[in-house]
Amino acid sequence: MGIIKIKEVSKSFRDKSQEILDRKNDKAKFKFLKYITYRKLVKALNCVTFSVNKGEIFGLLGPNGAGKTTLSKMIVGLLKPDKGRVLVFDKQGDDINKESRRFNVVFARANLFYELSGRENLEFYSKLYGIKNYKKKIQRWIEIFEVDKKAESKTYTYSTGEAMRFKIIKALLNQPELLVLDEPTIGLDVNMAIKIRELLKQLNKKYNVTIFLTTHYMEEADYLCDRVAILNKGKILKIGTAKEIKGLLRKNKIVEVQIKNFNSLVLKKIKDSGYVKDLEFIGVEEKIRVILKLTAKVEDFITFLHKNNLKVSSINVEEPSLADAYLYLTGQELVSDELL
Repeated sequence: MGIIKIKEVSKSFRDKSQEILDRKNDKAKFKFLKYITYRKLVKALNCVTFSVNKGEIFGLLGPNGAGKTTLSKMIVGLLKPDKGRVLVFDKQGDDINKESRRFNVVFARANLFYELSGRENLEFYSKLYGIKNYKKKIQRWIEIFEVDKKAESKTYTYSTGEAMRFKIIKALLNQPELLVLDEPTIGLDVNMAIKIRELLKQLNKKYNVTIFLTTHYMEEADYLCDRVAILNKGKILKIGTAKEIKGLLRKNKIVEVQIKNFNSLVLKKIKDSGYVKDLEFIGVEEKIRVILKLTAKVEDFITFLHKNNLKVSSINVEEPSLADAYLYLTGQELVSDELL
């Protein structure tokens, strides 16, 4: 059963940009400091179609500006498509709001009331949602999310991870069947991101909460999601399990190479070798991850490196990752490390 059904959805916005002029008149000697120009329509979503099934974790994977947040806002009734249909619990348009007790949402940039404590925020929203016996329910979630030590503190004192946990608790107060999460681990350190992912996995398994999340973290999509849709420049490029998407590269060899004294000339030489379909530079480890062409052999690529006097520190043949598949589909790298 499809809880969310997106059918041939398109959405455009006017590109609003600010430009600064330094226009001088010899007589008046004045400056026009700022003006706003409205440019052509930019298509945020272009004929997007997919569905999210009851009880699954569905991930929308793509870079910033791909249209992920736009789609999330449509799902919860905050935006309407220019074309196509967005159905949530088989309702669309303004009727989606009639089902608001059955879902909840967490946006990355949404704020708690900073002058209130975490507990006071949760009590406020419980009253707003009309929840009975809310104090016991709040305490239970506070314990599950391990934020009891911060519950009485003002929320402006919270770290990003602590604030996110309270936002997720807020979204769970009405016991939603559907939870929409926009970039739930953005800005978190690695340990906190892992903790949030574990909690989401438990929520899905224990309470059968359907989760729709957007992310640009490969590891997050690979670990959490039953299915993933890859969104780029407003278009869905591929939908499937992480295994199915990685399977696009089952015939390609992936080689990870570490080279001493690496520089841009070395990168260009490898790129132009004739063996490479795509490659990614892993800055933290100073490695190159190479997707070889179907016709290329690993041993021939290694021979090329040695013949060109490239000092190889290490070389490994790897299994395809979701990041490799994304690179293969789009020709672009996507952030895959929470610290970047």
